[in-house]
Amino acid sequence: IHQHLLRGLTHAATAGPHGDPLPAVLDEVFLRVPAERKWDLLDLLHRLSERHQLIYLSDDPFVAAWASQKATDVSLLAPEPEPV
Repeated sequence: IHQHLLRGLTHAATAGPHGDPLPAVLDEVFLRVPAERKWDLLDLLHRLSERHQLIYLSDDPFVAAWASQKATDVSLLAPEPEPV
């Protein structure tokens, strides 16, 4: 998964009309990744976001917990819990 992700981001870095970078939208790319590997992969994405604009879409509570830990560096948009 590392290599696939890096290839996609490398392509996005020059995919614009004049070789400009485009943001990368990632939708549940770690859905089938075991929880014990997700944290490291999310940290990798975090490091890559220093050079690439990344938008990660997920409803995975694990990803939300990771993003909450990185609250100073990561913008987290989460739905409000529905009243009971």
